[in-house]
Amino acid sequence: MASNTSLTGVALVLALALAVGGCAVDGQSTPGALESTGTVPTVAPPTEPATDPTTDPPDIDPTTPEPITPSESGKPVVGGVGVLISNAGWTAETGVTVRGYADTIDAAATCTLDLSKAGTTRSVTSEALEGPTTMSCGELIVGSDALSSGDWTAVLSYKSTTAWGSSAPVVVTVP
Repeated sequence: MASNTSLTGVALVLALALAVGGCAVDGQSTPGALESTGTVPTVAPPTEPATDPTTDPPDIDPTTPEPITPSESGKPVVGGVGVLISNAGWTAETGVTVRGYADTIDAAATCTLDLSKAGTTRSVTSEALEGPTTMSCGELIVGSDALSSGDWTAVLSYKSTTAWGSSAPVVVTVP
């Protein structure tokens, strides 16, 4: 039983020597081997960089709210929004019909179609309708009796208490 204990002790000493960083063969140290000094080297734990929790990140003004987009929250955008004419055309029966939408969601808003030609403007306004991701302007019509022949420029505008915008102009030809 005594020989078992001494073999276990020798194995433990050998395992510790190898774990410390190397071994010696014929009196020669291999790379990583430590000379015996009777002390075990210690390594200090890594330190984290100091941060000051009282400083704000640069270039952020906490008093200015960030604009909210419908894709993030489903709430109205504060400020300018994109407005798009999705369809514009003329028929003899109805006149100029324009359809479009605003890239926001709002509780109450209006859409206005302005048709202009050579200093003359015809306007019509309708209530915007809330859709799943946009506000639809529906169908805005300027009757054919209010329009003379020629190229009319259509601009669709959107306005609510929190958001507004106008489309790019679209030319509609009245024969």
